[in-house]
Amino acid sequence: MIAVIDKTPISFNEFIDWYPEILESHYELRRGVIVEMPKPFGMHSEIAGKVKKKLNNAIDQMQVPFFIPRECIIKISDDTGYEPDVAVVARPSLANEPRWDSSSVTTAWSIGQTSGRSCFDQLA
Repeated sequence: MIAVIDKTPISFNEFIDWYPEILESHYELRRGVIVEMPKPFGMHSEIAGKVKKKLNNAIDQMQVPFFIPRECIIKISDDTGYEPDVAVVARPSLANEPRWDSSSVTTAWSIGQTSGRSCFDQLA
């Protein structure tokens, strides 16, 4: 079940400051509104696990500077962010991510990008 936590618009930075340390649910910020998302179960969880395994194998095989974080929040804009099931992060791009070490926050441009090339180009 998806539930809106509060309809009062907030910024992405306010969302990260609010975000609980101990998670019983996943949360997204959609156009300034906090939305509670169900955790993945069953087939959804199984498919996400298989995708992570395949991507990790390809990353290891190609010895590229990418990794798949256990958890992260991707900032899309100043009022939108989400926690994906799977994300491929370019390790070199984290030098430009001031909130990575404290909150596992990355921006969409850091996901799977290095030297102007997509990780999927390099994995192909």
